[in-house]
Amino acid sequence: KFPRPDLFLWNDYYSKEVLEGKSAILTCDTFAQFVDWYYDNGVFITTGINYTITSASAANVGKIKCKAKLGSTSSDLDSDFSAPLEIKLIPKGGTITVTPVFQALPTSLFAGKKATLTCSNIPMGYDTAKIKYMLSNGTEVTSPLTMTSDLAKENVKCILTDTSAHSGNKESSLDTLPLMTKDAEDTIKDNFYNQLQTTLVETPSHDLILLTGDFN
Repeated sequence: KFPRPDLFLWNDYYSKEVLEGKSAILTCDTFAQFVDWYYDNGVFITTGINYTITSASAANVGKIKCKAKLGSTSSDLDSDFSAPLEIKLIPKGGTITVTPVFQALPTSLFAGKKATLTCSNIPMGYDTAKIKYMLSNGTEVTSPLTMTSDLAKENVKCILTDTSAHSGNKESSLDTLPLMTKDAEDTIKDNFYNQLQTTLVETPSHDLILLTGDFN
């Protein structure tokens, strides 16, 4: 019998909400070649490893589950159903209930280096071009962001600005954008290099180690 599959979003960049009229892709995680999709009430939807909700509406969202099969017909080797995944609909002009997640990578940077800003946990179908990154002083910034000493003291947030897709601006924030410079306190620099040394020591000798960056 096939193991019980896991059900997840095709891109974990998004939340489990979908904007009305937009698409959402779900994936059934299994090595089986045949997969059936059902609503949690037992109504059959379709077959295939992935299931795409097209033109999302109240009629085609809700709790969805999948199961792995040996062939196109049912058999004793079919898996149990996955745990249902609930996809929630956001009507046009409706309210986004989840909070977006802001992240800057790398999490610590030397002055003059660049951080890539991302905003995840956003509704499926949302236009990512309509996400703004804003400093606490009201200045809009773009990604990648070049770090300076002044930025190290700033609160940074991502804001979903498309009010045609939802009501109100949803935003998340990061208290400060971390920064390491050659003028940083000795304890901060020591912690950084101690972590680096620990990583090198714990890496198997047969692995290839590549160090990149500015270690001034």
